[in-house]
Amino acid sequence: MNVFFENKGSKVSPLFALLAFIALMVALFYLAKGVFWILGLVAPVLFIATFFINRHVIFDYGKTLLKLVKTNPFVGIAGIILSFVAFPLVSAFLFGKAMLLKKVDSMRDGMRQKEEAEFTDYEEVEEDDPLVLDDLEPIKEKEKVKEILKDSKDNEYDDLFK
Repeated sequence: MNVFFENKGSKVSPLFALLAFIALMVALFYLAKGVFWILGLVAPVLFIATFFINRHVIFDYGKTLLKLVKTNPFVGIAGIILSFVAFPLVSAFLFGKAMLLKKVDSMRDGMRQKEEAEFTDYEEVEEDDPLVLDDLEPIKEKEKVKEILKDSKDNEYDDLFK
């Protein structure tokens, strides 16, 4: 016991550290209580908003709870009871999930539109001084190939192109 209360290098007493820890835990409790109270007021609105944003989120959560009741009745019933007790947290979670799915769907639609490559409107620009190429003579490809082949008559490979 004496080892715990010896104060060799520390300038903070263990009693003060214990009191500070208890004060921190009490502060966190009241903070969580306040957040839960605020969520309790907003929870019905969040639940209704979730229903309008993506009703499949709510139905999937219910199906998950029913499947849990069928596979493991004790855990499933406990999950249903906790869903009612922690309704503000569940509604906030479902609302967040619905918003996330909405954002993912909008990003997917944006990517799909980019893949379809819709054409954009364009404007023709008329040039005042177009490039005139009348002075140039057209190059005849056959004559050019014949000139190249004249230089290498001994090559059997070139005979394939004659």
